[in-house]
Amino acid sequence: MVRFGPVLVVLVGCSFDTTVPTPAPAPEIDGPQMVAIDAPPDATPTEACRVRYGTADTYELCNAAAASCTFYVHTNGSSCELLCTGLGGSCIEAYDGNCANISTNVRPCTDTFGDQVCNCRP
Repeated sequence: MVRFGPVLVVLVGCSFDTTVPTPAPAPEIDGPQMVAIDAPPDATPTEACRVRYGTADTYELCNAAAASCTFYVHTNGSSCELLCTGLGGSCIEAYDGNCANISTNVRPCTDTFGDQVCNCRP
C-alpha cells in the first residue's frame, strides 16, 4: 500500500471571476415608450389624471376621482395593466366600451384588446 503525504496544489495563471452579473434588461413593451409624470400635489383629480395618463394613445377621460382615473384609450393589443403601470400608476379594473357606453362587465386588468376603458390609480 502506498501512502501519500499532504499535497500542495498551486494554480499558476488561473484567475477567478469576481464580477457581479448584470441583470437582464426589462422586457420591451410594444408601442411608444411611456414615461411616468407626477402631477403637482395641489392638482385637481381631473388634472392629476391628465398629467399621469394623458399621453396614452387617444386618451379620453371618462371620470376622475381622488383615488382613480377612468379613461378610454387605445391599448393596441396590450392591457390596462401594462398601460397603467407603464405610466406610473396601477390598474384597478378594465371595461369594454368607451366613455359614453362603459360596459358593466368588469374585466381583469390583464385582458388585451385594441381599445378599452381603463380604471387606474393615479
